[in-house]
Amino acid sequence: MPKLFPDDEDAARLRDQVSLLGSFVQHHRERFPLPALDADVLFHAHCHQKSVLGVDDDHALLQSLGVRLHAPDTGCCGMAGSFGFEAAHYDISVRVGERTLLPAVRGTADTAIVLADGFSCREQIAQTTDRHALHLAQVLRLAQMAHGAIEPRAERTLVVDHAAETARSLAAYTAAGLITLGGWLALRGARASLRIR
Repeated sequence: MPKLFPDDEDAARLRDQVSLLGSFVQHHRERFPLPALDADVLFHAHCHQKSVLGVDDDHALLQSLGVRLHAPDTGCCGMAGSFGFEAAHYDISVRVGERTLLPAVRGTADTAIVLADGFSCREQIAQTTDRHALHLAQVLRLAQMAHGAIEPRAERTLVVDHAAETARSLAAYTAAGLITLGGWLALRGARASLRIR
C-alpha cells in the first residue's frame, strides 16, 4: 500500500491500525472460531479494496470456511458511489455492471451466496437483479446460524427488502384507511337514517 503521508507519524500509526473485516478476522483466527459453511459464494470486491488493499485475506478466510469460492474478474459494479443514481449516468452505470458482474449474479444458483462488501455494489445488484448481496459480516453470521448448510436464497434471513416492506406497509395502510372510511360512512349513514325518522 502506498504511503500517502510518509513523514507523518500520526498517519503512519493510523494506517498500521486499519484493516478490513476479512483481513482482521483472517489474521486473528484464534479469536474467531467459525464453523464450516457448505456453500458456493460469488465474491465481488469493492473497487477500492481491489485497487488499494487487496482481496487475498478475504479469499483465504472464505476458503478456510470450506466454501466453493467463485471470484470472476467482475471489474466495477457500475454504481460507483452515487454515480449510478444520477440520471445522466444511469445507462452507463448499468452497462458497466452488465459487462460481467450482473450476468454472473443472475447465473448464480439460488443455493449460492452473493457477497459484495461495497454498499453501492450491493445496491446495484439489488436494483438490477432479483438477488440481494451480503456483506462479509453477514456471511460470517450466516455461517454461525446455518451450522454448515444453507437454505436457498439464504440472504432473505439477513437482508430487509425495503421495496417489498414498503409495498406491504402501503397495502396495510390502504386497507386500514378503507376500513376506517367504511366505518365512518356506515356511521354517517346510520346518523342520517335516525334524523330522517
